[in-house]
Amino acid sequence: MVIALSGHEADQKSLYDDTQNLQSALDKISLLGGGQVLLKEGVFYSGPLKLRSNVHFHIEKDATLSFVFDLDRYPPVWTRWEGVECWAMHPLLFAQNSHHIILSGSGTIDETGSPGGICSDKQRRKNGQYRFIR
Repeated sequence: MVIALSGHEADQKSLYDDTQNLQSALDKISLLGGGQVLLKEGVFYSGPLKLRSNVHFHIEKDATLSFVFDLDRYPPVWTRWEGVECWAMHPLLFAQNSHHIILSGSGTIDETGSPGGICSDKQRRKNGQYRFIR
């Protein structure tokens, strides 16, 4: 099974949020036993996405997956960071307890939602995003 999605023009960033449509497609393919989510031409504006089992996520040459800069959309997740299990910022693409995942294509994954990118330590310090728990 293939779910093919078309994106938007590059100058329409503030008009769209494709997170729900993209996540629904990833979830549906997994629930049906596997298949491909195909991003065709255009730009897809999204928050973080959870990759599921048996999903082939393919981004074609003329497609861009662009992550929006809104730190509230990236809640902490339990993960491994440099070999240590801990709570860390939700990655742009996240898989947990999943298997048989393929990420392919010659398209673009753009995390530059802000100067320095979403994952910039400098940006998080500036915005007071670090909280230390003792």
